[in-house]
Amino acid sequence: MSTTAALFFSQCGLFEKKFPPKGEFCDVLVKPPVCLEADFEKGKLKWKDEEFDLNSQTRVEYHFLYQGERAELLVTTENRLDMKIPGETTPSKFYMRKKEKGSLGKKIKQLFNEK
Repeated sequence: MSTTAALFFSQCGLFEKKFPPKGEFCDVLVKPPVCLEADFEKGKLKWKDEEFDLNSQTRVEYHFLYQGERAELLVTTENRLDMKIPGETTPSKFYMRKKEKGSLGKKIKQLFNEK
């Protein structure tokens, strides 16, 4: 792994040897936003009112069966997923983590050990 890639992954939390955090991710380029829920540790993806089994290739590369074909889900940062659906002419779609209200305040409190 190059130094640049190592720095990139260490900055986004993916350098740690654990599964990416589960959460809700949305495609914000469409109105209304299309969202999905991913739980990497349990290997589950909820998308388009269906549940799919995620098979991991690495901690950041996953695939699942969609309409009988292998689709790919790539964790590019802790807050972004890229999805490639076979047969689609558009480039891969990206989904951004849905932020929880007050999450920045919680992180600041955690940094200063306040409750």
